[in-house]
Amino acid sequence: MSRRQQQKDATAQRLFEVAVELFRTRGYHETTVEAIAAAAGVAKGTFFSHFASKDAVLGHLGRVQVQRLRAALDARPDLLGQSFREQIRFIFDTLGGYIEGRRDLVMLTAFELLRQRDMQWMDDQGIGTFDQLLLPFVRAAQERGELRADVPPEDLASLVRSLYFMSVFDWLRADDRPFFEVAARRIDLLLEGIQAR
Repeated sequence: MSRRQQQKDATAQRLFEVAVELFRTRGYHETTVEAIAAAAGVAKGTFFSHFASKDAVLGHLGRVQVQRLRAALDARPDLLGQSFREQIRFIFDTLGGYIEGRRDLVMLTAFELLRQRDMQWMDDQGIGTFDQLLLPFVRAAQERGELRADVPPEDLASLVRSLYFMSVFDWLRADDRPFFEVAARRIDLLLEGIQAR
């Protein structure tokens, strides 16, 4: 990554952190783009070079998570040879590692994103990319016979992604339990099924 890109990413992260703090202290609707830019020490135009709107700031957490996951997967080429359960645990652990200790931030972000009527942010902020990152693991697991082959891999990737987000919401409600502890049980239920044998 170039130095210029690193600076751009650092500015976006700073704007995000400042915005979230203002959302927390002033309220989301009372916080303006001007206030965010001023608190971050940048011009309003700089804000708009990173985010199209105040609402777009909320999606930054998703972009950061997708970037972190991509980097972690790139660093683990051996992961494709492991079981699907181990792969999904690694993916959830990687994503959980960033939100662990940031419960207030995740709570605020999730609450405000869900309050918005326009759910386009879900596609704009990495949902499709998350699914694409999952697909090679799903396809390999289908080829190995670990997952049903009669279900489109895109549907299975979507199911795993949905499980991640449900785990996040359950973790937000949990009493200080680590994210992975919350997610691991759900992974097991997904893979083992809930139907009595």
